[in-house]
Amino acid sequence: MRWTADATYVWTERDGLVYVNAVLDCADRECIGRNISRRDDAEEATWALENALLPRFGTLPQGDADVMGPFQLECVWHHRFQTFEKAKTTIEAWIDYCN
Repeated sequence: MRWTADATYVWTERDGLVYVNAVLDCADRECIGRNISRRDDAEEATWALENALLPRFGTLPQGDADVMGPFQLECVWHHRFQTFEKAKTTIEAWIDYCN
């Protein structure tokens, strides 16, 4: 089992930047852990990893799988988010749909 992590940010008109951290399974590119937050720090990325580790055990290899490129192209660029909550709801729905 191999995993990778990636991060990006999304602009909202009222709440400013929203940060998206994701942990993905390299075999099927399923998003197995995520954290969507108003803060951009290592603790937020740790929560995404913890969300992936809690239900299963594995390793987190180093590297960038550039999974945020398709995310931005297929989800973020199609919306103008007004608030953090709207961005979070839409992003989580998109991740669930893709999984």
